[in-house]
Amino acid sequence: MKTLRKSDFFTIEEIAKLTNRSTHTVYRWIREGRMESFKTKLRTVYVNKKEVERFLTVNQIPIY
Repeated sequence: MKTLRKSDFFTIEEIAKLTNRSTHTVYRWIREGRMESFKTKLRTVYVNKKEVERFLTVNQIPIY
């Protein structure tokens, strides 16, 4: 079984800071199905770093 490490994922806040967008925008991307995410039992939302890279590349969003 593969172990999940926190270092393999971004939080919504980290993605917002990385893209210079608001957390509301990041949640909208997820809600629209443009970016896959998962929620922990504690209701924290995480996105795999590879998924963020894919999303930013496909949508030509710069990293700040």
